[in-house]
Amino acid sequence: AVRLYPGAEGACEAGVIQEGDCALDHEVIFQNAPVGICSIRERVFLRCNKRFEELFGYKKGELENKSLRLLYPTEELFKHIGETYGHFFEKHSFYADERPLVRKDGKLIWCILTGKVLDPSNPKLGAIWAVQDISEHKRLEDGLRASVEKLELMVQQRTLELRKHISDLNLEVATRKKAEDLANESQQKYQNLFNMLPIGISVTDAKGRILESNRVFDGLVQGSAPPATNWRQFPVEFSWHDGTRIPQARFPWILNGH
Repeated sequence: AVRLYPGAEGACEAGVIQEGDCALDHEVIFQNAPVGICSIRERVFLRCNKRFEELFGYKKGELENKSLRLLYPTEELFKHIGETYGHFFEKHSFYADERPLVRKDGKLIWCILTGKVLDPSNPKLGAIWAVQDISEHKRLEDGLRASVEKLELMVQQRTLELRKHISDLNLEVATRKKAEDLANESQQKYQNLFNMLPIGISVTDAKGRILESNRVFDGLVQGSAPPATNWRQFPVEFSWHDGTRIPQARFPWILNGH
């Protein structure tokens, strides 16, 4: 008997519920359960409820006395499960698993299977199984997994891009540092040469302000007087080394006679 009504057996024995009513209640519960239920012995269907038959696309009673092979997508998988779990109920009374099963129309669905042996002391009497379709859950799960994998790929790609960007920045910093060192070295060489020349040299702006001068220039034009900061502090007339007077137009800070 299929016992799906806890306490009903005791009520029948006490005479509260008539024996025929107990059998009817069991059948009603069995047929209208919201999950697929079947009883199996030696991998052959004994009975299936409505939900089980609907789930796999079979008509009423069509699966009775048929092999479980009908629900497996391949012969190899059917044999593998039989070889692996054929003696499971000899040591255990309860089993749960997830696996793909095939409908009558050939469509593959993912199911949660839970089985319980009818009599642990005599496993050969068979077991009762409940089956739930989780295909939609698996589809969402696979979609979520695919999204996560895509996100991980994007993160990896972005990480590689950032690493390359950092590498490029480090190279640019190193290049600039090298250029700066070369510029400083050139500046130092220029400064040394500027100060070592035996002639007086000064660098001025357009208004005659002295921006830079070497030692010889300072010694020639300053002497003991306060340091000169502008060529306007010097005599208005200047001459070349041969004594020729330098025209005022040659001095950019002397314009229009000012």
